[in-house]
Amino acid sequence: MPLYKRSAFPLAEVPADISPNEEVFQVRFTKEIFRDYQEYLNRMKLYRQKVWTCKVTGKTNLDYEQALSSESKASELVQNFPKEFIGPVLRMVQFSPSCVSDLVDRIHKRFKDHFVEGEVLDGVCDGSVRTCKILRVLEENQECEPDNCSCSYEVAFIKSDGKVKCTDNINVQSLRRKKHPLTKCLLKSFIRESAFIGVSKKSRWAVHDNLARLHNVALHPTSEEESADGSDVMQLREMCNGGSKVRNGVKRKNSDDDSVESNGNNKRKKSTDGSKQKYPIEDKLLPPPSERPAPSSEFSLPAECVGHLLMVWDFCSAFATSLEITQFTLDDFEEALCSKEEECPLLEEVHHALLKAILSNTNLCEKLQVKRKDKKGKRKLQILPETWKDDLADVLELIGSDKTKPYASSIRLGDYSELEPLARLEILHDLTEPSASSIVVRGQLDEHIPRRKDSKKKQASPEIEDEDDDEPPVGEHLAGTNGSSKLLKSFKRKKKPVAKKKQKEDADTSKCPLRNIYLGVDRDFNRYWFFPREPRIFIENEDSTKWSFYSDKEEFDAFCSSLNLKGIREKDLKEQIDQHYGTICVTFEAYQASSDSEHGSEHDSEHAEQSD
Repeated sequence: MPLYKRSAFPLAEVPADISPNEEVFQVRFTKEIFRDYQEYLNRMKLYRQKVWTCKVTGKTNLDYEQALSSESKASELVQNFPKEFIGPVLRMVQFSPSCVSDLVDRIHKRFKDHFVEGEVLDGVCDGSVRTCKILRVLEENQECEPDNCSCSYEVAFIKSDGKVKCTDNINVQSLRRKKHPLTKCLLKSFIRESAFIGVSKKSRWAVHDNLARLHNVALHPTSEEESADGSDVMQLREMCNGGSKVRNGVKRKNSDDDSVESNGNNKRKKSTDGSKQKYPIEDKLLPPPSERPAPSSEFSLPAECVGHLLMVWDFCSAFATSLEITQFTLDDFEEALCSKEEECPLLEEVHHALLKAILSNTNLCEKLQVKRKDKKGKRKLQILPETWKDDLADVLELIGSDKTKPYASSIRLGDYSELEPLARLEILHDLTEPSASSIVVRGQLDEHIPRRKDSKKKQASPEIEDEDDDEPPVGEHLAGTNGSSKLLKSFKRKKKPVAKKKQKEDADTSKCPLRNIYLGVDRDFNRYWFFPREPRIFIENEDSTKWSFYSDKEEFDAFCSSLNLKGIREKDLKEQIDQHYGTICVTFEAYQASSDSEHGSEHDSEHAEQSD
């Protein structure tokens, strides 16, 4: 099972007394059953976090499903481990103090030129190479060099039909393999699957009891191993008896005190667990914020529509010049969608502009001509504001989705005002997608994208002239004190054109169409969006089923102060907010100033009426 915080994670127990007709919530990949929906959601959120570790391979930063998949693939790989090598490899692993990488290297080198009982390979017999099988190891020197190895083996030469031809005793130089039977990757997975090790630096590997008994591996260390580290041997014995905790895919001795006694005295060593924590870490490991302002969720439309609402409004606002649309606020757009009046100028203008952009596509225009049976040659269709409902019905029948096509007949009959706000929004959403690939929109993008790239290059590499202006000309610093003020004034005058030039570049950049800015996610995976034309910070939950926003600068500042920079996600979110904080403040302040001026003008008009 995958590891959580370097420890085994217990699955939830099946609730007692579940009736066959009771509705429950089940996790697909663990088969856990929950009666409470909130508990189910909390468990799913935990499984989706990348805090899990594959127990077999040791891979980190995985979600639960990825860790399960990694373990499954590694287990399949371990199933292919040669059976004749299982016992010898486990004996080398048992009670070894080496780390896994050193242990893998040692085992790989050991069996490069040494052979085991039951292994089938090629041997030299009567001057010819034949297939043979190792029957018994007669003499083996584990520390010998390959060229001077004195190991000898009893082998059986096998015929092509599988029968034994003869047996012979030959040395290691007469035996050869086609390739090494054990890869390092296979060895590493096999060791992690078959054994465990403690977290202490003096801990040793211990093979699982069932495997040790099956392959005649010693369950207790020898006297030499015991004298090398008595405390570790005691730990291994407790592990073998099952009195242990699992941590980091391994078992750990039960103890309330993590410190160990040093040899020869009673001084205590501080545990490595008390070392200083490095930040940032996973946000869920940190305590939740105590004071964080609650965002508002007051929308005129249902929560599931807000995503499409923002997308359509942002598209129309960004390309208002090309589409020849008057700029409008998000509140005006919401009000228009919910309006039940026969005529709504804002929606008429938006539909007419999007239809014009869509029908600038020649292929679509020809299809519409064929649909209307236009026999006047290749004359372009005239999309007029007065006939936008008929044009909309025709376009929906051509390119509309399965949801919006049924609305075409009602629109043609003049019943557009009777459509629900959700239906109107779905229609606009279907029109926005083909409009984005139209000639009109593409033309604006082709014009502004190079300008933005040029402005970024200029900001990244300022001209040499600007750098030279930062210092007085060579030789003039020798002037006396009387001429120093004149030199300073002339130097300041030289910098004015540079400032004007920079202001001009910033103005050119601001003319480019601005789109939404993705700020990041918080500890609960809520996504934060900022639209430069709207004085609000929008918040989208993890499942995109709920939207909310901050519309007050003080609330937004309080939210920024509540972000925990020790968490990975909230640290990145704070950095993005700091990067765009100036633009956000300008938007909030401009909206507040316009609201104050409107309120002041209304107050003046009321006062004038009362005086009259």
